Amino acid sequence: MIEDVAPITRRFGVNFDQYFIESADHLEAILIQMSVDAKRGKYPLIHFDAHGSGEAGLDISSSMETFDWPKLASYLRQINISTRNNLCVIGTSCFGLQAVSNIDLNLPTPFFILLAPEKEVKTGYLEDNVARFYGELFTELDIDMAYHNNLAEFKVFHCEELLVSALARYISRKCKGKGGRDRREQLLTELLRRNNNINLREARIMIKNGLKPTPELLDKYAATFLMGRISNVKIEDILGLTE
Repeated sequence: MIEDVAPITRRFGVNFDQYFIESADHLEAILIQMSVDAKRGKYPLIHFDAHGSGEAGLDISSSMETFDWPKLASYLRQINISTRNNLCVIGTSCFGLQAVSNIDLNLPTPFFILLAPEKEVKTGYLEDNVARFYGELFTELDIDMAYHNNLAEFKVFHCEELLVSALARYISRKCKGKGGRDRREQLLTELLRRNNNINLREARIMIKNGLKPTPELLDKYAATFLMGRISNVKIEDILGLTE
């Protein structure tokens, strides 16, 4: 694929750097340097051509090491912070789901967008489509079009969609139905443990109102997770997913 992709980048004046990872320390050093370069205005599009080991992490075959997913996410997060939430990551190995399995909404997102397969893909598919993907991406400057036309077997993870789905799960499990009732009782018990002289009726009303999903809930997590990048999502859109 490199023999096909490198000429495409040269044709469009895109800098192309290839790294043969020798060890976990080597990968760590490269990711740190990418973050430094991004602060200086050199925004990368990162392409991982490696195998993923299920729950373990990214395989580094030359040193027989594994670079675990949370560690990888933390370094990608630093790069994405440096790019002001403009990092695109593409993985041609079956690590797509693992790369987003430890997403923490209280931290900045590790990427703006990730393209990766949910399951193993055949080498022939990659050889046939990856170069065409980059050719169309640099020609049209439209990643959605390039993805749909060339890498449809991959899954797209968009940071805004991750935020929406995570908040929808939170609201469904912690603010509604049995989960909501259990959480309200748990919070009431904790409140009584700290102060047993409170008015129970007023406390229940306060807790119930405090758990109501509001635009402020979305704004709170969007400010951190999306790093202030304007979101078009409304709290009503998220509530619609919980019905």
